[in-house]
Amino acid sequence: MCGGIVGAVSAPWSNKNASWVFHLAYNSGRIASYGAAGALVGGLGSAGLLFRDAVPLQQAFLLVASLMLLGVGLYLAGVARLEEEVLYPAAILVGEYLKLKLGE
Repeated sequence: MCGGIVGAVSAPWSNKNASWVFHLAYNSGRIASYGAAGALVGGLGSAGLLFRDAVPLQQAFLLVASLMLLGVGLYLAGVARLEEEVLYPAAILVGEYLKLKLGE
């Protein structure tokens, strides 16, 4: 995935020792950043356990995510205009769903 970047940056170096140090530093940074990103996403996922009693809220988020995925797919296919035909009706639908589930 990042091989082209490493190849382009390390191509001017003819010294094998300098190139080796660069590759070691680059891959160490890459592994550390992937680890940090994984830890961040894992922390966000475990924070979702705090809301395990808020099932209507979880269902609303699931509905929003599903509708957004569907809407972006329709938009990219050229079938629907994103703002007028997807976002506004989705917001109304989610609002009505929350009113129904929360009893307001």
